[in-house]
Amino acid sequence: MERRGRVRINWHAPVLLFRSDTPEAIQTITENLSSTGFYCLAQTPLTVGERLICSIKVPTHDPSGRDSEHNLECKIRVMRTEPRGDGVYGIAFRIEDYQFQQAAECS
Repeated sequence: MERRGRVRINWHAPVLLFRSDTPEAIQTITENLSSTGFYCLAQTPLTVGERLICSIKVPTHDPSGRDSEHNLECKIRVMRTEPRGDGVYGIAFRIEDYQFQQAAECS
């Protein structure tokens, strides 16, 4: 039975995950995304209930013909983790809050 309350799309976007106790980012890529969360694979185990900050690169298109990227800065919570083998973990996150920040213009 499907537990998700929102439609998810397969979307592969770069993500940086930040824990509050360390300055190093965990780099990963989303596997899928909905309006309330996302799923990714990471080589760093996380704990269910753990809160992090993340930055997701989102491409945008300006009608004037300029493409750019925005960073979707999110407060997230780990909802589920599952070992996938070879030191990789599937991790489901709930987005608790977010804001867009303009990043660099694409050439």
